[in-house]
Order: sequence, then C-alpha cells, then structure tokens
Amino acid sequence: MQGQAAWGPVPVAPAVSVPPPARAAVAVIGGGYTGLACARAVARAGGDVVLLEREGIGHGASSRNAGFVLPGFQAGIGTLLRLAGPEGARELFQDSLDAVTLVERLTAEEGIACGWQRPGYLYLAAKPRHLAHLEAEQQVLRRHLGYETLLLDRAALRRELGSDQYHGALLEPLAGTLDPRRYLDGLAAAARRAGASLHEGAEVRGIRRAGAGYQLETPAGTVQADQVVVATNGYTGRLHSWVTRRVVSVGSFMVATAPLPPALRQQLFPTGRCCADTRRLLRYFRLTDDGRLLFGGRAAFLPGRRGAERGAAAAGAPGGVPGPGGGAGGARLGRAAGGAGHRAAAPRPHPGRRALRPGLRRPRRGECHLARRPAGSGSGRPGRLAEARPAAVPGHPVLRRDPVVSPVRRRILPDVRLAPLSPAARPASSEMTVMDRPTAAARLIDDLKSGRLSRRAFVSRATALGLGLSTIGLILTACGKGEEKPAAAAQPGEQLGEMEKELNIYNWSDYIAEDTIPNFEKEFGVKVTYDTFESNEEMVAKLQAGASGYDLVVPSNYIVPVMVAGGLVAPLARSYLTNLGNLAPTFVNPVFDPGNTYSIAYQWGTTGYAYRTDKIQNPPDSWSIFLDPKYKGKMTQMDDMRDVIGAWLRYRGKSLNSTVEAELQAAKADALASKKNLKAYISAPVKGQLVSGDVWIAQLWNGDTAQAKKEQPNLGYILPKEGCTIWTDSLMIPKTAPHKRAAHEFINYVLRPEVGAAISNFTGYGSPNQASMAAMETPVPYPTAEEFQRLEYQKDLGEAGALWDQIWTEIKSA
Repeated sequence: MQGQAAWGPVPVAPAVSVPPPARAAVAVIGGGYTGLACARAVARAGGDVVLLEREGIGHGASSRNAGFVLPGFQAGIGTLLRLAGPEGARELFQDSLDAVTLVERLTAEEGIACGWQRPGYLYLAAKPRHLAHLEAEQQVLRRHLGYETLLLDRAALRRELGSDQYHGALLEPLAGTLDPRRYLDGLAAAARRAGASLHEGAEVRGIRRAGAGYQLETPAGTVQADQVVVATNGYTGRLHSWVTRRVVSVGSFMVATAPLPPALRQQLFPTGRCCADTRRLLRYFRLTDDGRLLFGGRAAFLPGRRGAERGAAAAGAPGGVPGPGGGAGGARLGRAAGGAGHRAAAPRPHPGRRALRPGLRRPRRGECHLARRPAGSGSGRPGRLAEARPAAVPGHPVLRRDPVVSPVRRRILPDVRLAPLSPAARPASSEMTVMDRPTAAARLIDDLKSGRLSRRAFVSRATALGLGLSTIGLILTACGKGEEKPAAAAQPGEQLGEMEKELNIYNWSDYIAEDTIPNFEKEFGVKVTYDTFESNEEMVAKLQAGASGYDLVVPSNYIVPVMVAGGLVAPLARSYLTNLGNLAPTFVNPVFDPGNTYSIAYQWGTTGYAYRTDKIQNPPDSWSIFLDPKYKGKMTQMDDMRDVIGAWLRYRGKSLNSTVEAELQAAKADALASKKNLKAYISAPVKGQLVSGDVWIAQLWNGDTAQAKKEQPNLGYILPKEGCTIWTDSLMIPKTAPHKRAAHEFINYVLRPEVGAAISNFTGYGSPNQASMAAMETPVPYPTAEEFQRLEYQKDLGEAGALWDQIWTEIKSA
C-alpha cells in the first residue's frame, strides 16, 4: 500500500494476518495514527511493543480524512482559558503549533512522501453573523495567545477562493496538508524500522488481568503485556467501557473527484488554501496535490459505519464552490468513502499515564493524533493537563434547545457532473445506494401510517436517510395512533431485584447540584459514575451505537418519542417511584409520553425577558417593549434565530414554529423595527451587563435570569402575554441499563422535595417537583393555566429551515 493516495481508485490491500508474539512489554490496540505513533515512540525509546489491529493498518478514519494538520484543540480558545488560565492556554496552544512542526519534521526525517505542504487554512463564514464570531476569535487569539491570523472580508476572500457565497473568512497561516494514506503508510514503515511488531487481522476480543500485567485474547492466540494502550477511536465498541463512555462515534465522509483541468483548479483555488466552513456539521474541502477536488465532513450522527457511507454517497460538492464556466463539466467522482470517528466528551486533551483499570493506559495526546501534541511533550516542561481528570463538557443546559442540526444536504457543482461510482470502483465495504430524500421520506411516512413499517424500523431508516431527530419525533407523535404497541409498561408489582452497587448517569453539563450525587452515594451505598453530553443528538447517537453502560439519561421533550419508538428506553416500574405524586400536574401525562410510561420530568424553563426593576417601573408584559425607543441602547435580544423570530411571530398571534412565508415576513418587519433600539443580539453573556446596569432589558431564559439575580437582586422576569417558548428535560432509563433498580431509586430520590429544590437552586431552572417549591431559594413559579396556553414547545422546521435562515440573515445584516 506504500505510496497509494487516500483518494486513489486502487482498492486497499487486504489485511495480512501474522500471529503476534506471546509476550510484549507494551501492547497497542489499533492501527491508526494513535497506535502507529505510539508504537513508533515506544520502539524508538527501546521498548518492546506489539501493535494489534482488527482489520488492516489505517482501516478507519486515519486513512479516510482530508489530511488537514491544524493548530488548536477541540475546545475553543475561551474554554482553554477557563480550564488552564492565560499562561496555561498559551502553553497548550504553543504545543499545538509545535505539533504541526513535528509532523513536518517527521515526514522529512522518515522520508515519507505524502505531499506535505503549508498552504494555510481558511475558516469560512457561512452566515453574516459568523464573520463577527470569527473577528472575536481573532481578537482572543491575538490578545491572550499572541497569535496572529488574518480576517478577510468578502472582497478579499474572492482572491482566495472561487466562490461568492461565503461572507468572509479567518486565515490561519501555519496550517498544513498531506495525503493521509501515504502519511499513514510511512508512519507504519517508520514504526517497523524502529522495531515495533505490527499485526493486522488481530482483533482483541478481551482484556483480563494476569498477575502484574494483562492477557489480550486474539483469534491467533493470547498476548501477555505489562501495559496496554487502547487506541481504537471510533471503533472501540465494548472493548473498554471507560473509553466508550467518553467518546461518541460520529459518521464521517469524504468524496474526491478525478483530477480537474488546470484552468478549473486555478479558478476554484487560486491560492491553494485548505478550507472549512462554520456550519455546525463540519464541511471541508481542498485541492489535492494531484489536482482533485476533495470534500467531505461529518455526515451526521448516523448509526454505524454504513450510515456514514450513505452520507458519503449522498453528499455533493461543498456549498459555495462554483463550477467552471462555459460548460467545462465532466469531472468524475474518483472515490467516495465513509467511516466512524469519535468526538471526545471532554473539550480538552487527557494526556498522561493513568490507570483506567490497574495497569491499563490511555495514550498521550502526542501519541494518538496527527495534528495534536500533549503539553510539555518534547518541550522540557511538564504537561499542564498531564494528570488532569477528564472534565465535563463546558457550556450550559440551554444548549439542549438548539435546533437539530440537519445532515449534509446534496449540493452539486453547477457545471461539474459527479458521475456515480461504477460497481467495480465502489469500496467493497460501502453501501452506496441512496434514496432521493423527499420521495423516500414520504414513502417512509406512508409505510408508518399504514402499519407496513414499525415505529422502530421507521426511526432506523429515517435516521439513515438523514431526517433530524426532532422531525422524526414530530412524525411519530402525529402518527401515534394505529401503530404497533410499545413495550408494555412495567407492572406495579414488578420486582427489579436487589439494589445494585453501581449507577451510571448521562446528563447535561452543569445540570445537577454539587451535593446531589455525594448524598445519594452516602445514603444508598451506590458508586455513581456521572458523564455529560452537549446535545441530544450526541446522547442518542451513543445509545444507538450500542453504549450499554448507562442507567439514566436526560433527553429533551422532542427527543423522547424518538427514543421510545427506537426501542432505546425501558418502561418505568412505578411501584418504585413512591414520590411520583410530588410532580406538578403540568408535567404529568405529557403529550410526548402519555401516562409518563417512560419519562419523568427533571427540569423545565421558558424564554421571556429580564429587566432591571430599579430602572423600569411597570414594564409591559409584551414583546412590544423592544419596539419602544425610550429604551434605545439599553435592550438586547437573543443571538438565536428561533427565539428572536419566534418572539415576533407570537407578538402577531402566530405559532413560533410557523413555516408560512407571509407570517415570517411580518415577523421580520417587527424584528427590523426593534433592531434600531437594540444594543446587540446576545444570549447568556448578557447576564453580566444586566448585573452592571449596561443593559436594562434582555430577552433571556428564566434560569439565566435567576442566576443573574443572585448577583443583582433588582431583576425581574416577564412572560409576555403573547406567548413564548417552554421546554422540558426528563429522566429516562435505557433499555440496556445494567442497574435498573438503582436508576429507579435515583429518580425517586430526585423527586424528594429537598433534593429537587437543591438541583433547581443550583441550575436556576424550574423544578417539576411541586413539593420542592417551599425549600427553594428563589422558586421558579409554575405557569398558570392561562400562562400555559401562551407557552409553546419548539419543533423542527423541516425544509422551512432554509427560509428561516434567509430571513435571519437579512435581519442580522440590515
């Protein structure tokens, strides 16, 4: 395979299985960048190391990516500053810059012919407001890290990219690119030369303690090792539960054309930069060293490898990259491939030598990623995060209410025809047949309504087709009657056995009181493992991928029907929930889970407006306050399309989920009128300005208002009479939960008045536990019957999302 390009038409050679040695000091599991770099490093240091790969070297994402080599970390700069402080953030960022240089030096030292170059990286603003975010990022990089980038406006970008559809870009000058397959093969050869023993077709099926070391079971025999490095990325499966619980498998795709004509190459990429845009599901593209247009990204949280490969087949060229003028078509698809990668649950690297189980070791960051390096590696200083415990994903629970990110939509170069792969050219492991999305979706819905398709099968096929989870949930709710019966609810007398000694919880970050879990552990003698996620999609994807260790999850209301229909959750045994009567009537028998068969409400909230009571007397209970020029320069609205447009839709008596263009245009007119009075569009960060008095009125969530009120008591909160958003998160037990009795006990524990009060005191959000109200410091009152009529849950917008995006862009750019 040496010298073969990642996007070339030559099929990957089959793995060659050679029995591994019976004994090694270090065993590395996984033959991607992680494993190969680790094996090379250990061997060069004189260590006895064996690498075991289930398939062939580079089978996974290591050989199926764009070959970008970028500085920085998964966490944003702001997160690094919070985690490590200014000095630590500078050290970490410098290490990431050193990592790019390390790759450059390694390719030269080992003679790896992989097309290495440093063309620079364009981070493209897909929307006007994104350019402002990029400008803010540039300022942070300069001020806190001393790192210079270049901000390009739309006119300057035209000289860098043959596109008129992006609104500007941030140019990262030191980024590199290479051919990942050739780099990988060179890395494998370097590891072998250093003395590492590499073995393909050597699946590790089990790891067990054996004296002072470990025994690894493979089809070819047992390997005894003193230390084990798990370097399996998105293909960890059930091999090691600690790793599995901290990453989510993400579908990824890559498409390459045949070599383009020289004139077209110059038109599309006049400066040869590599590019990615600011959409939530990363889209990247660049020109390869042999003249191909390479593009791809995250296909969506699709179930398994085949789902990712469907994403590769369905994707077209990146949005905004024009085709050649004058009919210079005929560019053919050279290769389309997909696979699974992982996204770590924590936002920072977890380098360092650490026992996951005694003697089992996670690789250092520099040993496991093409473009990352641990703090201190090779720098002479200790790693700042070398012994850091993996942290929760930073952020706020309100992130759960972001609209479901849509899968990559089909976008074709206007004048470039991407011919489908012939059967002979298709990778053997790929399933490249893709249904036309609108036709297929309609057919699935018809089959669901007619009973020809079960709800579980519908969820599986609709997810693979690329429908958003909230869309699926809405369809399931609408088609609820006449469907197959869900799993029967647990009977009152059902016995769940003795209380287990473990409990694994998967919840949003910053969404539980600091003493809730310690107090539960002490009272019940249960050891709790608490992991966090940052989106409903991440949580559902992990359950769909087979994560079987979690006992409790906390989805938002629109996801509940999806999880029920998909067979991901178990019915509740109500006989163990003796505190169920503490739930307020508002949260009993919800429309998304009739009878609370599967879910119990955990927290809830609304989006209204906060105001300074010492500055404003008797404010109107209406969104009209934002139209009052008397408060010009002292008001803000959310930097959120759904909340801003939704508020003006409600102001006009319409649904905040409207898809009617005339209604949306009327809401746009109100938004433009109010914009003249606004200081800014800003969300959670406005709390500090409310506290200081720079802002008097702010569209905001009730929980954030409560948090700000702890610092500034002169704050009030109003639910406008026209209506606003409400949301609910619930506790649910996965079907595969190993500790169901402990899970029920925890739900019942949370339903205690004092526990529910403590949680809401910490989060600032409403408690569905009406018995906790008396114990709360600043209780969030329940909506009255009249108020509840004015509250509305957000739903997926479907195809109308494009119209909403257009209107929001026009509002922000006006």
